[in-house]
Amino acid sequence: MSDVMEMGVDVPLVKTVFISAPREKVWAYLTEKEYLGRWWQDAAADLKPDSEYTLLDSKGDRLVWGRVVAWEHPAKLVTTFEIGMLQGKETTVTWELAAVPGGTRLRVTHAGIMAEGGPEVPVFGGLDAGWDKHFMTLRELASG
Repeated sequence: MSDVMEMGVDVPLVKTVFISAPREKVWAYLTEKEYLGRWWQDAAADLKPDSEYTLLDSKGDRLVWGRVVAWEHPAKLVTTFEIGMLQGKETTVTWELAAVPGGTRLRVTHAGIMAEGGPEVPVFGGLDAGWDKHFMTLRELASG
């Protein structure tokens, strides 16, 4: 991995989740305050095009924050993503929703984590495990 890091190449974290629900429903789970808190973190407000967003921890403090930079309802959402463990580094999360027989394929690409100047592998691993946990919950709730 160090050779890649020395070249300044980003190593994105990519996840694909299949959800037994239509894209519109999955989109709602990604963008609406009511649903975000069920599978990820409570949101200060609904996500909206060209706006800032904040996700809150159990005490109501800012946990994740960023900006919505692309909004192609209901196919693609791109946000910046910051969290304390990234120590001020802004990363990007791209959410791509494709209609498939029986539901939606959600492909998530979290880029900029391991780019030059980024955190060490344990932070990458922590985010990787966190996404897995959250997506398991998203799949169960949205499919129900």
